[in-house]
Amino acid sequence: MINNYLNPFEGAPKPLEISGLFLLSPTVLMKLVGLPASKMFAEMGMESQFKALEHIKAGRRKPSINMLTSVLGNFPSAEVEEFKVCLTEASLGDSGALLKLISSAWKMTATGSKHHHGVLFYHLAYMAEVEAAFLCGTRLWWIGDSRKQATNLFLEEPLLAPFFWPEITQIFCLSESKNELDFARLALILEIALSLFAAIEVQSGKAKSNMIFLKLVPNNTEQKNPVGCFIFWLKERLDVNTLSELLNHKALQALELDESTVKRWNSGAVIPRQDAIWEIKKYWRSGTGADELEAMYVGMLYMNFLGYYWHKLRSCTEEQSLLPYGYSSFESWVGQRYPFWYSFHKTRYDAGQVESPSVLPS
Repeated sequence: MINNYLNPFEGAPKPLEISGLFLLSPTVLMKLVGLPASKMFAEMGMESQFKALEHIKAGRRKPSINMLTSVLGNFPSAEVEEFKVCLTEASLGDSGALLKLISSAWKMTATGSKHHHGVLFYHLAYMAEVEAAFLCGTRLWWIGDSRKQATNLFLEEPLLAPFFWPEITQIFCLSESKNELDFARLALILEIALSLFAAIEVQSGKAKSNMIFLKLVPNNTEQKNPVGCFIFWLKERLDVNTLSELLNHKALQALELDESTVKRWNSGAVIPRQDAIWEIKKYWRSGTGADELEAMYVGMLYMNFLGYYWHKLRSCTEEQSLLPYGYSSFESWVGQRYPFWYSFHKTRYDAGQVESPSVLPS
């Protein structure tokens, strides 16, 4: 099966950054939308702290309370103290405290975002909840070396149970194959990522219609990937029929693009640069058109990411049970599971069912 989806990150493909057992690292989300952690730290004047964190992550340096305090210097003191206690216990050999630290990436992100923006974003609060719900089972998986018990704990959590399907549960409980377990973990990571992206669309509410991210999933042979779908949508939105008309449209004139660039966009061969999209956004100035363009562009990045890694997984295994929810194609998986997750999050979001998370899981 040909993978028409593009490497979502610049440079050579690298291993996907994972937090805990089954969650994407928050840094993946930031990189996808053009805000790598290095840039964020640089804007805060904290390049040295970022480099220190990178050394710690690579195992070249041990974490210290002083370094942690400098990174979290502007956080409320009670939250900093909670991290300090956990770090101290971990440094003394407490494996549970260490696991709590490394399983709190989304809570740290949610807390930092709330502190910076003054509001707790729904998708971050949701991921922090999911992260906390996984903690007890993860402790059994890694420390207790009991995958069956861990999986049963996951299934007992109402927030986690919808991520699992029968075949993947069986594999987690019984398989002794490292490759099979790795493939199963990636399948679950993708299912949770799909839920995360649905949460983001629900939260943003920037488009006139619901589930606009589904428009970025190819449903015919003309559109090979979400990039092609995005350009197809853009032509419709600007009321043009040909690439020549698109190239010469007022919305794109300031970009001074050549025809070959627009052709590569249209064929799905290259992802349009973010600065180009923001220039096109000026055509609408503000309002529905600008909001919808932004939402569609971000959705294109998310769906391309999912498609790229779904096809990577598919290239590694012939077992359909190891694909997310056992669907044989990326399009059928997203087509069935995205509406489920969109409805799930719409209900929770409208009801205000997400509480502000504590800094660390209990």
